Amino acid sequence: MVDVWRTKKPRRAYFGERAMGPAQLEKRIAALEEELARLKSKLEGFDTLKPWWERIAGTFQDDPVYEKAMKLGRQYRRSLGGGRGKRKREH
Repeated sequence: MVDVWRTKKPRRAYFGERAMGPAQLEKRIAALEEELARLKSKLEGFDTLKPWWERIAGTFQDDPVYEKAMKLGRQYRRSLGGGRGKRKREH
């Protein structure tokens, strides 16, 4: 079996359809490491211990647009029928 890592032929990495030499590959790795560091720094201040629903709880408090959306949603679901949920009886 031939050890492909020990051949004397220079190796090339491929990105998409074009071959990348060692200099381009180093540049690409440096750019990826920079982007990774930027993304990690964004996550540092992010509270991942709380579930998402607790982080957004109360964000629509006293928002008339949100209240209207909820009302329209209830009306739509009631119009579908199906018998699920509470229904007010109309006399």
